[in-house]
Amino acid sequence: MGSISLLANRLDNAQKWLAKTMELKPEEQAPKSLLAEVFYRQDDFERAAPLFRPIGQEAVANKLESFKGITPYQIEGKAKVSHLKFVMTDPLPVVQVRVNEGGLVNFFIDTGAVEVIIDTEFAKELNIAQFGSMTGTFAGGKQAALQHGRVDSLTFGEFTVMNVPVHIMDVRRFSQPVFGGKRVDGIIGTVLLYHFIPTLDYPRGELVLRRKTKENLKHVGEEARAKKAIIIPFWMAGDHYMVA
Repeated sequence: MGSISLLANRLDNAQKWLAKTMELKPEEQAPKSLLAEVFYRQDDFERAAPLFRPIGQEAVANKLESFKGITPYQIEGKAKVSHLKFVMTDPLPVVQVRVNEGGLVNFFIDTGAVEVIIDTEFAKELNIAQFGSMTGTFAGGKQAALQHGRVDSLTFGEFTVMNVPVHIMDVRRFSQPVFGGKRVDGIIGTVLLYHFIPTLDYPRGELVLRRKTKENLKHVGEEARAKKAIIIPFWMAGDHYMVA
């Protein structure tokens, strides 16, 4: 029941059932992993970190503990909505962002990614804090080393997002074979996107980020109905698998 509630993003309900499960069988790893995800989705890193450590996610726990006293994903800017034009559309959309108030760099959008990913060399150039490594599994079952880190800020058009947890891996290697030589320094995954009401608008060639407010959500719904759009709700399995 806790797992099903988490799929549907009913986080309070998920927390209730998973906490009960841990009381009944404290030695079980699965409830700890799921409850860690509940707290992680709420940006409650203080309660998530101690649950990641006993399931072997030491680097994740170290990273989340580094946020003590600061608010992760703190969105700054007066705008209600920001439009980021695609620099490229195919095979994946590319937009320009700023990391730690630096110059504009290219990030591609990939819903197969979880947290924001920063290129390894780029992370060295920016002297980004790192907290340990783990092995990540990617498309086709391929595995690669991932470092865990944190950046002070990411700027997306009108919005600046402060205190962002990131993964660090070799992203620039995709520049030539995937993007025709255009250098890419990072990846925007689903975790950053779900802190907004995001739209990948292919006809207009832009990423639209709206603040998560009832007003904006109502506007998006009204706009969709006016266009007679097809609306398909989805569940989110794990940290980024969209199941519809």
